[in-house]
Amino acid sequence: RVWQLLLYPNDFAMIKNAKTNTCLNAYGNGIVHYPCDASNHAQMWKLIPMSNTAVQIKNLGNGKCIQAPITNLYGDFHKVFKIFTVECAKKDNFDQQWFLTTPPFTAKPLYRQGEVR
Repeated sequence: RVWQLLLYPNDFAMIKNAKTNTCLNAYGNGIVHYPCDASNHAQMWKLIPMSNTAVQIKNLGNGKCIQAPITNLYGDFHKVFKIFTVECAKKDNFDQQWFLTTPPFTAKPLYRQGEVR
């Protein structure tokens, strides 16, 4: 999947699916896709840098972080995981580390300054 980061003040971002034009929305202890709405705090995420260039992704609405439970770091590499919002780890935690990269093919810009389509 290709995601776009819609950047906002104070280091917040909305995470938009480039194909469906929906944004990640914290819901209960999980995440759903919802029409993008910059006034919805459940769609605002803070990218917190970690020591290895990964980021921890914290939701403004519930104060929790995105986590994908990993049991075998190398063996689970190609698996698909459910993602949840849980209490943010206070130290580096593989379950809450996310690496943001550009797609390996031509795509729309990854970053858009505060724009919702």
